[in-house]
Amino acid sequence: MKSSLNSAAVVAGAGPLHAQTSHLVALVSAGALALELWRAEQAVTELHGIYVRKLREYEAIHGPIKGALSPRNHEHVCIIAYAMDERAALTGARRKMYAARRRLRTACAKAARAEAAHA
Repeated sequence: MKSSLNSAAVVAGAGPLHAQTSHLVALVSAGALALELWRAEQAVTELHGIYVRKLREYEAIHGPIKGALSPRNHEHVCIIAYAMDERAALTGARRKMYAARRRLRTACAKAARAEAAHA
């Protein structure tokens, strides 16, 4: 009977399993951060849709706005105030997404360094 490949203490060409522990931990950490980033991206997509719907709701009530939204344009002050809470939620979600992206990049770099150290 053949032994299972997973039962070996040594992975082919990679040295003893204990030498790979930091690399494996770094990969698991990067995987968890990848899921966190995905969730953050989904939240941004959902909140962006809510923000756009709020702007369209204002336009349906008060008529279309002209040009890109600008707080310096006195005609846009009301619509900006109307959708302020949705905009703040979207901005916060984007910050979380960018932070998750940065943490994932850092974790991937750490995993690459751990792999290079044990190669």
